[in-house]
Amino acid sequence: MLTTASRAYGVADPAEVRPMTGREFLQAILDGHLPAPPIAQTLSFWLTEIGDGLAVFEGDAGPHLLNPLGIVHGGWALTLIDSAAGCAAHTLLPAGASYATIETKANFSRPIAKDSGRVRAEGRAIGRGRRIISCEARVVDAKGRPSYVTSAGSGPSVGKHLLMAYLPAEHAVEGNRLAVEYLGEQYPVTVAVAGSTPLFDPDNERVRS
Repeated sequence: MLTTASRAYGVADPAEVRPMTGREFLQAILDGHLPAPPIAQTLSFWLTEIGDGLAVFEGDAGPHLLNPLGIVHGGWALTLIDSAAGCAAHTLLPAGASYATIETKANFSRPIAKDSGRVRAEGRAIGRGRRIISCEARVVDAKGRPSYVTSAGSGPSVGKHLLMAYLPAEHAVEGNRLAVEYLGEQYPVTVAVAGSTPLFDPDNERVRS
């Protein structure tokens, strides 16, 4: 678990951070010279690394993040994505500048379980205009497998994940082969975990599109 014992949480004095560039501001948080934001304590994730156009967060999944289906709420992963991508942009800002997210889109490729342990969110700036900085981010688990990944498009893995969550119980038998229709197309899939809300692994050979 990431420790909270030596961390201070709060919002820095605007007058203190105004002379700092975005990267200097975030580095001061990393070094403990400025407090980590309160949301980090509430949602158990923290900034762990920065660079020019780069920000990395790590977080601990756990029972406090579960949705009614018993898996980590997708909003937690989206918040990690937004934080990593936003801070990646922040590292490029001059002193006195601020930013706000104008759009975030994510493709869900693998659920996060309560016992997944440490997850890592990596955000990178991929384009910079006069007013908008475009970033991408991905969340990987302790084994380096993607959990939730930002993307400009959608694909079968998104449909599979959404449809699989609502699979009728009579079909939720491990190894059961099904044809799932999504957006007018059919995708052959195989139940990977038995149960009323089975989980599918899009990277598993048994799931083909």
